Amino acid sequence: MRLTKVKLLLAAAASTLLLPLVAGCRVGYPFRGPGYDSTRGVIHPGASTQVFIAITQGDVEAGKGRHFSTQLDSVLGTMKAHDGLIGYAVRKQLFGPRVWTMSAWIDRESMELFAASPEHRRAIAEGGIAPASFSSAFTYVDVGQVPLSWSQAEQLLEAEPKRE
Repeated sequence: MRLTKVKLLLAAAASTLLLPLVAGCRVGYPFRGPGYDSTRGVIHPGASTQVFIAITQGDVEAGKGRHFSTQLDSVLGTMKAHDGLIGYAVRKQLFGPRVWTMSAWIDRESMELFAASPEHRRAIAEGGIAPASFSSAFTYVDVGQVPLSWSQAEQLLEAEPKRE
């Protein structure tokens, strides 16, 4: 009986110490795309010295995680067909609702054509991101900076004026 109490105390202490560590964990996959090579960098023939970066973040609404994943897979599948795409990455909190996306394009117009596509518009409307949590940032960077680190991406998001 006494050993059980000790085990419970140890488990409680471990969870108290570990929870802050794992709460900040994020999962995703590395930057990839038709215009990017992990050893050579940007290889898109239409890219110039500056490329356009789009970054988003939002919270998946409770109970809509599976639906969001389906919409995301669909959008990423169609995204690859857009001529101006260099590459993209997605990241999610391991134990939380927050999701980030980062994409690189040869120019703003290429990104806007993709954003206006039926598949992307449908995902935005039905994807399960809480509208009040959504934010985005856009910038041009030197081609040699692609991909940005997630730390740089978060700084760009934080620098954007907050919507009321």
